[in-house]
Amino acid sequence: MSLTERDNNTISRKTLNFMGDRRNGIFIILAQPGIIWIFSDKTSAIFPLEITLINNNKKIINSNNEFQIYWDEHKGEVFSKT
Repeated sequence: MSLTERDNNTISRKTLNFMGDRRNGIFIILAQPGIIWIFSDKTSAIFPLEITLINNNKKIINSNNEFQIYWDEHKGEVFSKT
């Protein structure tokens, strides 16, 4: 399984990665810590987060800064650790 951003490009550590369906205007931004936002002078940071999708799949950033995907009630794959 690979992780891609909303335009089906590979996730990049050097840029902001917009996740979500472009048609409905709802998205999440994934970014490496310390990246400067394109609309301000603020820098990005990581915070624990859990998102449950319509199909009950979960996307989690845990307190160890690991990104995990859970599906079908089973633990999924750990994609990265910063």
